[in-house]
Amino acid sequence: MEQIHRTLGWVAIAAISSVGLWGVVASLMKRALPRAFRPALWTSVLLFVVQITLGVYMFSQGNDPGSKHTFYGFIWLFSAAFVYMFKAELEKNPALRWGLVLLYMGWLGYRGVQTFGLGLS
Repeated sequence: MEQIHRTLGWVAIAAISSVGLWGVVASLMKRALPRAFRPALWTSVLLFVVQITLGVYMFSQGNDPGSKHTFYGFIWLFSAAFVYMFKAELEKNPALRWGLVLLYMGWLGYRGVQTFGLGLS
């Protein structure tokens, strides 16, 4: 289970960061987002939701990821909740805004990976 969590973490980070970069580049090139952007966006977010669910399951089984790793998981969830609450605002310039949000979410995932096993000091 640990190996699946580790591997899926990198897949989720790569997916969400790629979609975020796609949005930013489309915005800089002043192009409308293609129809495939939305499914890619929600698939990358779903990968993170599955990843966090696996992490919570492993934690419930007695695995200790460290408090910093857990902290970034919670920050990711809170950020996702706020993004969902303000998703109508993101539609004003969807390519740039969604792109930046997804890059931020990917960065949070990367920080979670970096801090695995570390406690808050």
